[in-house]
Amino acid sequence: MDKLKIKAELKPYLYLGLTLCTVLLFYKVVTNIGTLMDLIRKGVRFFVDVFKPLFWGLILFYFLKRLVTLLDKRFLRIGFFKKHVKYSRIISILLVYFCLFFLVYLILLFILPQIWQSVRIIISGVPSYIGKVEDIISKLQLEQYINYFVKNSPATKSSQGVASSRGIEDLLSTLLGEGNLTIQDTLTYLIESVIGVGSKLFRLILSLFLSIYLLLDSEVLGRQITTAVKSIISKDTYRKWTKTLGLMDETFYKFFIGKIYCSIFVASFVFVGLILLRVPHSSLISLIILVLNIIPYFGPIVGGAIGVLITLFNSPSKVAWVLGLVILVGQLEDNLLGPKVLGNQIGLKPFWIMISVIIGGEIFGIGGMFLAVPTFAILKVFIVEWMTKRNA
Repeated sequence: MDKLKIKAELKPYLYLGLTLCTVLLFYKVVTNIGTLMDLIRKGVRFFVDVFKPLFWGLILFYFLKRLVTLLDKRFLRIGFFKKHVKYSRIISILLVYFCLFFLVYLILLFILPQIWQSVRIIISGVPSYIGKVEDIISKLQLEQYINYFVKNSPATKSSQGVASSRGIEDLLSTLLGEGNLTIQDTLTYLIESVIGVGSKLFRLILSLFLSIYLLLDSEVLGRQITTAVKSIISKDTYRKWTKTLGLMDETFYKFFIGKIYCSIFVASFVFVGLILLRVPHSSLISLIILVLNIIPYFGPIVGGAIGVLITLFNSPSKVAWVLGLVILVGQLEDNLLGPKVLGNQIGLKPFWIMISVIIGGEIFGIGGMFLAVPTFAILKVFIVEWMTKRNA
């Protein structure tokens, strides 16, 4: 009885101690958030670099699995393949990869040269772009404000000592080296380049073989994993986890496939419009919009702004037309195509979508922005499942 009384008396102090520890831990995390984010980034990058071939193989398997299964079912309707099921799967995989490689070949043959030419023209025209910006600044009388900003920026202050004490030529000679490169240095650079390209090529081939193996024996591997998991956890837990993982898979896959379809539509529509308007660098602008449109909210705005900016420097008379085209396509996607293709798969409010994109971009850069929304949607599935179980 005395023992229970002592425990009851100690409870307020125990709660107070736990509260103080929690507050202290939260304070330490907030004050060292930069260091913590760097550690997380380094840890994730190290893990991804080590298992990169496996990750790429799993990614290829994940996005090609449904297409291979669809073709497999079609082939199995034919009499010969009903008796030789393995051949049906092999032909389906070969057909999918042939289409994939053929698509890559067409991109490299027709689209990439145009984009490369546009990039070269834009890079060579940078001096003229700078001149145009200077003319705009002088017309708007903004020189004094820009000079003040540049003069008082931290980067300018930190480099003033170096720039004043040494000339540009000395600085360049320091950066590039005092003397010419020796034959040994050149050979070392060439050998390292060949090794680097060979290593990346080997990883790519390994990823392809891993994905083919997974596609070929996915059912066998699935049964083995299922048997192993069922031997560890109860049937009720297995059923609940299967339902949750299925919902996560559906959310993740449909979001990405839907966004890719929407982005292809938007980029194609913009490309046709730019061709009809005779806007220079149409392929490059369309590619930028295609890639960035996958990022919700911020991506279409940034992609459209870059397209308008490129048009402004190369064909100013058509800026209004390009801006109108980008706004029109954005409205079509938001009000017509997006709801039909994506529906309400994510189930997140716009505020949480923007927060997820910001957090993902801050921690993992561009890749984090692409993966942020489906990751937050998956976290939402876990949280809803946990709250449902807790309230039951």
